Amino acid sequence: MAVNAPAIKPSYPAGTRTEGPRGIWSRARSELLWLLPRILVLIVVTAILQYLQLWGYLSGETYDLAVKTWMLAYIFFGVGVFRRYILGTISLATYGFLSRYAESKPELRRLQSRIGTYMRIPQYAVYVIAILLGVSQFFDLSAVWSGLTTTFVVVLTFFLGLFSSSVLGNLLAHEALRQSGGVSIGDRIEIKDKVYGDVISRGPFFVKVKTIKDEMMSVPNLELVNNSVTNYSAYEKVIIHVPVTLGYDVDKELAKKLLIDAARRTKGMLLSPHPFVLLLELGSYTVTYEINAYTNRPNEIINIKSDLIENVIETFDANKVEILSPAFTVFRSEAQARSAK
Repeated sequence: MAVNAPAIKPSYPAGTRTEGPRGIWSRARSELLWLLPRILVLIVVTAILQYLQLWGYLSGETYDLAVKTWMLAYIFFGVGVFRRYILGTISLATYGFLSRYAESKPELRRLQSRIGTYMRIPQYAVYVIAILLGVSQFFDLSAVWSGLTTTFVVVLTFFLGLFSSSVLGNLLAHEALRQSGGVSIGDRIEIKDKVYGDVISRGPFFVKVKTIKDEMMSVPNLELVNNSVTNYSAYEKVIIHVPVTLGYDVDKELAKKLLIDAARRTKGMLLSPHPFVLLLELGSYTVTYEINAYTNRPNEIINIKSDLIENVIETFDANKVEILSPAFTVFRSEAQARSAK
């Protein structure tokens, strides 16, 4: 899968490219042509300044000013080396590590773009430090350096904590999910009764889920590891259950029969294994029943459950049995009470 490397021009670390001897020699020659002339110019000009000062062509103040001015060249050279080699190597090493978890070309392109964006942060920070170093050659910036040092320590501590708790945590969670095989692309999952849909893609930080309402949601890998996840695609058959609250005046066997009839009438429900009814709770005024039925269409569980609820309502209405969910108060005449018994 061929994807361009991140935007910063780097010296490629070993293992990130497959090159023949000619390619390696060409790249090494290119880097030497960039590096050696600059080093040579720095050394020669520094030596010239020292000899001019020794021979008396430059006075003490003039020599100090020339040296401070020439120090700017060293600073700019250091910025170039940092940007070309250090940032480039970090960028490619990060890309090489994270690209193993990308599962499509769009994910690789997004990863490349993010790395390029994040690498601009240390790049701009180095520019600011370089400018301050240059200004400090001519002015006293000790107070500024003290404030920057404190700020740097605070910011570094914050980002280290954020990285360890979020970025690294999501990477480890992604690896755990990949090794366990608990969630795969195309699976129908439910996360903590909040997210229900199909897994579209998996990345090093997020899992993208398309809900049944065509909403695209990015779920952090840590959330999948830390919360209960139901993978309906992992089973051939799943149970759909619906609680129904009825009054004590409803015959228990009649209630079971009506619930089972409603389940059998529901499209997508299996007749074998047979639907069954559980009694969940004896309330002050009501009994809570639960109809349980199997389906071999786990990806359609929401629609099938909706049809089951609709059939329960229609079945009980047809048999003139009241459903007391939620609980409510019914005022009956004496004749109605006797007929209910």
